[in-house]
Amino acid sequence: MNMKFTKVLRDLTINPKRTILVVFALFMGIWGAGTVSVSYYILTKDLNTNFQKTSPAHLILKSDNLSKLNLKEFIEKPEIENAEFRDFSFERIEVNPDVWIPLFLYGVESFENASVAKIFNQTGKLTPKKGSISFERDGKNISNIDIGSIPRVRIGNKVINVPVSSICFDPAQAPATQDHMIYAYTDKNTYSEITGKETNKRLIIRLNEVYSQNDVKNVSEKLIQQFERKGIYVNKVDIPLFNEHPHQWQLNTILFVIGIIGFLAFLMGAVLVSQLMKSIMANQVRQIGIEPSEQAS
Repeated sequence: MNMKFTKVLRDLTINPKRTILVVFALFMGIWGAGTVSVSYYILTKDLNTNFQKTSPAHLILKSDNLSKLNLKEFIEKPEIENAEFRDFSFERIEVNPDVWIPLFLYGVESFENASVAKIFNQTGKLTPKKGSISFERDGKNISNIDIGSIPRVRIGNKVINVPVSSICFDPAQAPATQDHMIYAYTDKNTYSEITGKETNKRLIIRLNEVYSQNDVKNVSEKLIQQFERKGIYVNKVDIPLFNEHPHQWQLNTILFVIGIIGFLAFLMGAVLVSQLMKSIMANQVRQIGIEPSEQAS
């Protein structure tokens, strides 16, 4: 066996427990830093990719007289990429016996041809049956509701039974398991029947050539002025985070914290290795200082 290799092996086995500890620490450091790096690369892109596939809205306008708006003519404006009416009502739903949590109920113009804030099919048909709702899939993790269930929904002072005919996936929504709320979608007529509210009071808009929330704000001010000239008075303006999932910051924060832990583990392994080498070399100072004789006597 090579003399140098033999000496290194013997030096490392002088104190095997110390050597094993250092090797384990170095392995954990490399594994931690590597895992976090891969996770960050995959998760940030995956969340953002799924979110962008929905063609998220840049601007949401609410008004009691949006019926005066010619939607086809409005979409032809150069600053508008797409727009559609997407009604919204905040109610409560029974997810388990006597357990009620918030329900975000949306009235969708067309599930199959949605141009903004698209919804994807999970189980059953994408468009729910008349008189029923499509249940966002993450809600199943915090409830006993599934296809065929008939949960109770509280609308003001009354409680009605609403059947679930399909399960959908909306990547643009914050996970129900995190915010502890349910998302559901239905057609306009069913929306009116359930909530008792008129439709087409809420307009979601995706804009062209905007690159920040300030750009969206500037365009929204111009649109509001145009609406007012047509006798349409906007009650509320919502500008979501620009091209960013509602929980993107949470994911980034968690990965940042985990990354720090992985880096510290790697740093600890490097320090232990350096200390091991220092300890080995300190025990061999005398050997290092010995020069081999040129010729054996």
